[in-house]
Amino acid sequence: MLKNDTEVRYEDSKINLYVLESTVPQRATLESLYKDILNLGKIFGIEDRAVKLAEDMQNRITILTRGLVLQKHVRVFVYDGCENLPSTASGGTFENSLITAAGGENVFGGEKEPYIRVTWEQIAGRNPDVILVHDFADHISAREKIQILKERRELETVSAVKNNRFLIVSLQEVFPGIQNVNVIEKFIRFFYPYAL
Repeated sequence: MLKNDTEVRYEDSKINLYVLESTVPQRATLESLYKDILNLGKIFGIEDRAVKLAEDMQNRITILTRGLVLQKHVRVFVYDGCENLPSTASGGTFENSLITAAGGENVFGGEKEPYIRVTWEQIAGRNPDVILVHDFADHISAREKIQILKERRELETVSAVKNNRFLIVSLQEVFPGIQNVNVIEKFIRFFYPYAL
């Protein structure tokens, strides 16, 4: 694997660097998160605790998702931001893995690039049932983003907009970590209100 400039600088300075595999596009999955937990357990000499944590997470996700096989997949669009050409989390993102684990189908999950720009017409054509709205805590709030979505003429017939099916998520929630089990539960409860 080619190293980027930051990795080379750390290596030249004799500083060991560990890059979470679960943050690397196209390898960002729950399986790579478990692997990261085990690797960090080895690095810090707490392998037993790391194994238990990874197993507990896997077991809880299994319990949460066992009833989803009977559900029709909910179509999900991730609205990251931007008004002209909306930005979205597509295939290769860890968020895509969380959506899939929760029984959702990311409407742009088939795209190889992790974050892409799409058109309003493309979103309308894929007619998502649910829209996840990123909350960056920056110059535009998640509530303002929802208002943008509601006011777009191109989206007026989209199921998620017609039914007011917006879920605000922080970036911390969809970044790899121990909080992801709670996020999967949050998604399931929103995608399938009567499943749990």
